[in-house]
Amino acid sequence: MKQAPVTDSIKILGSGEAASLIEGINFSQVLHDFRYELAKDESAAFANQSTPDGQAWAPLAKATQQRKGRNSILVNTGALRASLVDVDGAGNIDVITSHELVYGTEIDYATFHETGTQLMPARPVIGMSADTANQLASQIADATAADTAPKIADDIGDLVVQTDMTSQ
Repeated sequence: MKQAPVTDSIKILGSGEAASLIEGINFSQVLHDFRYELAKDESAAFANQSTPDGQAWAPLAKATQQRKGRNSILVNTGALRASLVDVDGAGNIDVITSHELVYGTEIDYATFHETGTQLMPARPVIGMSADTANQLASQIADATAADTAPKIADDIGDLVVQTDMTSQ
C-alpha cells in the first residue's frame, strides 16, 4: 500500500492590521526562492542526524548498525535525503500559492521515519529551524514593505497640507 506523502506547510498569515495589509500581496516568488533555505535545513538535519530544529534522532539499534555495516541514520539508498535536499529532484514535493508553501517528500517510507513504528522510533525529517523561520519572516516583511511602499508614497503625494497662517 502506497503511503501518503510527508509534507509540512508554511502559511503566510497576519494578525490585526497586518492581515489586511498582506491579503493582496503575492508572496509566491519569496516562497519559491525559500525552498532552497528549507533544503539547507534538511541537509543539515541529515548531516547532524537530527530534526531540522536540532533535536537528535534516536540512535540506531546495535542490530541495525551491524546489519547496515554503518551508523548512518535514515540513509540507506539516499533517496529520502535527496528528495528533501534536492529542490525539484525526484520525490521532492513543493506546491506554492500566493500565501502558502507545502513542501516534503513522496518517498513511501518517509512516513514511518516521521512518526515511528512499533519497531522503530520516530525520527522526524520535515520542518525548519527557528533561525530559518525568522529568516522567512524577515523576507515576508521586506516583500510586504516593498509592495506597500509605492502605494503609501502615492497616498502621501496626494496629501494636501493646509495651514492657517496669519501675520501680525
